Amino acid sequence: PSYKDISFEDWDEYYSRSVKNSDADTVMLGKYYKRSSTCYTTVAEKNGYTYFDMGEDWNVWKNKYGYTDDEIYELFNKPFLEDQINSGKDFVFSHDPVGASGALGKEYNYLMETGKYIWDASNLRLIHIWKECWYGD
Repeated sequence: PSYKDISFEDWDEYYSRSVKNSDADTVMLGKYYKRSSTCYTTVAEKNGYTYFDMGEDWNVWKNKYGYTDDEIYELFNKPFLEDQINSGKDFVFSHDPVGASGALGKEYNYLMETGKYIWDASNLRLIHIWKECWYGD
């Protein structure tokens, strides 16, 4: 990704503090609703899932550094997804991502395009294929 006027160290600081519960074996993705029990951050915290939340830093990157939502997604969300994929984690969703717009839809599509996940629509879950092959149903 292009960092414009940002150093890798600055990027890494923002990225590192945005990854929550990194030791969990399951990642939560979903929609953000401020102060809502259905917000993916609330559900993730309650269940101890890994999740990514830049909070107000998202607006810092937009307003102070001039990045668009799409650029921020490429700079932060995608590397987060890649790190979680490389860790072999499953993904659960607080909201149905199929056909969703915004970051949620992009995240779901990106994960499906890797060919490493099976979609379990009844549980809003992406199961890493090696786990499915290893453990079965």
